[in-house]
Amino acid sequence: MPTLSQLSSEFGMPEPILLQEALEMWLFNKIAEVDHRIAKISQRYGAASPDDIEALIRSGSIEGHPAWEDAIRLEGLLEYRGKLWKQVVDAGGPQRDS
Repeated sequence: MPTLSQLSSEFGMPEPILLQEALEMWLFNKIAEVDHRIAKISQRYGAASPDDIEALIRSGSIEGHPAWEDAIRLEGLLEYRGKLWKQVVDAGGPQRDS
């Protein structure tokens, strides 16, 4: 695996910019992974939130197991996604010129 210094030299990009772009890409990749997991749970129940899943359980539309676990998992994923996006926003958003 090349070092930051080697990549900086090879591509003529200052190390701080290269590092910033690498961190940005890591954040966006994590957000995409979390979005995929959120979508799988949401599609499974036709529900956009943990509260929606809970309402379906309480109404008897779906069984409590594994829906309760999925509701808890979805709540955690939504919280994690929020933390990831906060980092993007706090950093001033994407730094690209596109």
